[in-house]
Amino acid sequence: MKSTLNLGRWRLPGRHKTKVRRKVGIILIEVYNPTFWPRFLARLIDGLIFILLSLFGLLIDFFYNDFIFLWFNILIFLYPLYSIYYHLRYGQTIGKKALGIKVISISGQNKLKFIQVVIREGIVWFTMYTIKIVEAIDYFTTNINITFINFISIHATTISLVLMILALVVTFMNKKRRSLYDFLTKTEVIEI
Repeated sequence: MKSTLNLGRWRLPGRHKTKVRRKVGIILIEVYNPTFWPRFLARLIDGLIFILLSLFGLLIDFFYNDFIFLWFNILIFLYPLYSIYYHLRYGQTIGKKALGIKVISISGQNKLKFIQVVIREGIVWFTMYTIKIVEAIDYFTTNINITFINFISIHATTISLVLMILALVVTFMNKKRRSLYDFLTKTEVIEI
């Protein structure tokens, strides 16, 4: 049976007990932690927003040659900034808001700290965009030895895949469905 407690702007339904610190002291509430799928779908919705922006870049490319490569690289670096801004400001991106989930600090603070968001999104960004970063380095640097670029590409991709698999394993191995970056930054995703 789900119970709900209203704490100002937060409506926290749930199954798992979590401590939330408020100005009046420590309040025990029940919080429902979403499974992997709402989190995955939220990232997918956020990705679709950027796919639409990519299509806008394709339209502009009809008028300006070679714009699309520059546009894609701009979007690759805008995505983490978008994610960091929305997590700092609202605790959720547009995708998370659409699915009714939010990232909170396990210390119970209303807002996430800047360092929490940067580390959390930095790990996600690194695991998702390592190959693109190496391609961008290769494109903009003509003096670097190809062997060096291949070395970086292979090792960065390996580290990226290991982190991604480790994050999935950690997510599926705990009851609250906290990921590796949630443990490192002391955050969790809740249903609101």
